[in-house]
Amino acid sequence: LCAPWRSRDRRYEVVALTTASDLVIEGNEMQHCVGGYYDVCRRGDTQILSLRRDERRAATVEIVLEGPIEAPTLKIGQFKAVRNTRPADDLHDALRDFLRDVRSQAHAMNAALLARYRHRMRKRGDYA
Repeated sequence: LCAPWRSRDRRYEVVALTTASDLVIEGNEMQHCVGGYYDVCRRGDTQILSLRRDERRAATVEIVLEGPIEAPTLKIGQFKAVRNTRPADDLHDALRDFLRDVRSQAHAMNAALLARYRHRMRKRGDYA
């Protein structure tokens, strides 16, 4: 989806989880089921992000990509802290800042690369 993002105060970071190993590690560290999201991510319709506070995992974000392959709309699917608890208010603020930066293009999304990948997966029907 994009390169790692950092908040203006450098306290928060959003990192895209791009491999099955990344998902399993996040799921183990956060004690929830995101480790099983590989197939849905591989299709290119969902991207899982790790939201970190002070360089420590604090929440996991599911971004659902809807609409046209070339210009998807980003929607939050799930946003969970450790053991699927509600993230603290400061994490909600950090996520809003990240989304604002992506939507305003202050933080670039890898749109062309993402579109090529999604086209390839749709054409092949290679979802598993």
